[in-house]
Amino acid sequence: MHRKLLLNMLRAVYWYCDALQDNLEAQGYRRTSRAMAFVMFNIAQGEHRASNIARNLGISRQAVGQMLTELKNRNVIAVCEDPGNRRSRIIDFTSEFAEEGAACAEILTKLDADVSACVGKSDFQAMERALSKNWGARRIFGRLTQGELRKGRAERRADDEPSEQGTKTLAQGGGRASKTRGRKKISSRPAAGHRIKRRHVKKQA
Repeated sequence: MHRKLLLNMLRAVYWYCDALQDNLEAQGYRRTSRAMAFVMFNIAQGEHRASNIARNLGISRQAVGQMLTELKNRNVIAVCEDPGNRRSRIIDFTSEFAEEGAACAEILTKLDADVSACVGKSDFQAMERALSKNWGARRIFGRLTQGELRKGRAERRADDEPSEQGTKTLAQGGGRASKTRGRKKISSRPAAGHRIKRRHVKKQA
């Protein structure tokens, strides 16, 4: 678990995406890359223009175009002209994808039930309500003060600290830290003021 909501949400998105792909594969459907799955999620959410999908994912239209071409070749999507703009294209799922789309919907429902059972029904419902609300306009903050930056650095250091389990593993030999770091180097040579005088013993004949 991370202290920042965004990183926890990112982990949750990856969990859902991987669990969905694992289950689709178990049902006999072809596995899809995560990037291509995000393109399909955008279409399912109601986004039907390649330029808008590219903006949402933060990638080039060319990259989106390549994935759309592959999805079209797999009969997952159909591309047709936008009646309002001939230079644009409208993207939507094909009738051939209907069965797999229904499987996706049912698998996601089951995954929701699993997550609800894991975190608790009330927490899951609270999370659903929070994520479904309109969060308002994105705010641009003023220049951060030195105090705020120090606070941010402290939070970063806290996030980088190993977990309790990780510390136990380290102590048990899972990964041993160097014991020589920070230790004073002990010289084998005696100090200048404590030199030992050697006695020269003559051999007796």
